[in-house]
Amino acid sequence: MKKSALQGSPVPLSEKSLQPLPEVVLSTRETSYQVTREVSAGRLKKIAPRLYTTRVNEPPDKVIRRNLWDVVGLLSPGAVISQRTALELKPTAGSVFITGRYNRTPQLPGVTVHMVPGPGPMDGDVRFGELWIASPARAYLENLKPTRRHKGASRALSQGEIEDRLERMLRVSGKSP
Repeated sequence: MKKSALQGSPVPLSEKSLQPLPEVVLSTRETSYQVTREVSAGRLKKIAPRLYTTRVNEPPDKVIRRNLWDVVGLLSPGAVISQRTALELKPTAGSVFITGRYNRTPQLPGVTVHMVPGPGPMDGDVRFGELWIASPARAYLENLKPTRRHKGASRALSQGEIEDRLERMLRVSGKSP
């Protein structure tokens, strides 16, 4: 039995299994033969490099959107959801921003994952499946760093948006981030 990187429980990739496959499967060297068999049998469909779904009749962008954080965790385990995405926890203009070991920008159906190199999880960051969410203090500091806007969304909120969020936080809780 192979470990499912998505669910953390044993999920065998065979037609004799009584356990259903997770909705999103990442192919590895160990599972590539079994994944190929499942694709040939029509039980899996490729939606991105090394990424497959059991929802063979559903558009890939819908599958990715519904399983976004699981997919990002499969592709970049241990990465930190950072910059503006740590504060919004959703894609902005079709982009999410994470901090990982290297600079990489995988384009998935419906979303682009912008990974910038930086430190891994730090004190205050919160575990989120295979990922981490930057602490509020870290997220605000990352958003204060000047950035250049590339295609699509900026990885940082504008100064006005940061001020509005901080003001709202102080009004609601009376605490600082």
